[in-house]
Amino acid sequence: MDYIKAFRDVLQVAYGSLEWLPIADGTIHRFHVPGGQQGTCNGWYLLVPDRRPAGCFGSWRKSGMFSHGAGRLFGGA
Repeated sequence: MDYIKAFRDVLQVAYGSLEWLPIADGTIHRFHVPGGQQGTCNGWYLLVPDRRPAGCFGSWRKSGMFSHGAGRLFGGA
């Protein structure tokens, strides 16, 4: 379960404080990006619980998509 907290830490670096833990079920989840309009869910993430957990995330509010796996963050445009 440490990978879930590590993934949240990476999300928080990108978007600010989050008061929830990501769900590692291999499906896309949407979330509110701090600082965005109240009631919106402009952020998204996908976290796969595997032998080597990996995930990706992005935001429609802030452009960019990122992937995270094996303890490393890979940036994208």
